[in-house]
Amino acid sequence: MRSMRAFLRRAGTTAVVAALTFLVSVAGAAAQDRQADVVRLPFPEDEGNLTPYSFELGYPLVTLIYDTVMWRDAAGVPRPWLARSVTPSADGRRLRIRLRRGVRWHDGEPLTADDVAFTFRYVAAHPHPRFTPQLADVEQVTTPDASTVDVALRRPSLGFLDQPLADVPILPEHIWASLPPGRTAPAGRAVGSGPYRLTRHRRGERYTLRANRRYFRGRPTVRTLEVPIIRDAERAIRSLQQGR
Repeated sequence: MRSMRAFLRRAGTTAVVAALTFLVSVAGAAAQDRQADVVRLPFPEDEGNLTPYSFELGYPLVTLIYDTVMWRDAAGVPRPWLARSVTPSADGRRLRIRLRRGVRWHDGEPLTADDVAFTFRYVAAHPHPRFTPQLADVEQVTTPDASTVDVALRRPSLGFLDQPLADVPILPEHIWASLPPGRTAPAGRAVGSGPYRLTRHRRGERYTLRANRRYFRGRPTVRTLEVPIIRDAERAIRSLQQGR
């Protein structure tokens, strides 16, 4: 019975992951005239305030709030996302990232090269089991201007476009730089640049995310995501099937 419950829990999480991944993919397209008002997607755990340092199962939720430099397309190939382009040097030890202009955080502040450089340095200095190992080969990060990031690597890395660039969420320096010692994530609602904003979190009950109407890839097609916390896997699957 315990193994069956574990299987159902994994199955429920997998179903939600698939649905959320689909929502991320369609968020990049321009919204049609008629948007869906609310989509409800149950999730098996409360993941705190949904920052890259507070999730366990909730990475798909984090990707709705935070963006990455690259994004994996349907075939798993990393494509420019926050970046306009990423150009490696001939020896594979340096990369130049040119960011899109006009991208803003959910609080209205501009996203710049300094945020990308800060993220790489922060994650390297504050161990994270998923993200920090991906930055182990980074030797230096510099920002020649507000939309350019130069990355020097200790050795060539063929997979750098995928990990970390398509995996590590970019953090807002103006929020994370002032964290007191001992804290690895800010309190309160998460602030990212992604297609959805976290507008409400009732601990142990639900998350409410609303479409970022200023999203640089176009307004998401679903206005509101309701994510109830349903720990019973069988009930979560039924809720997902019934749209409740």
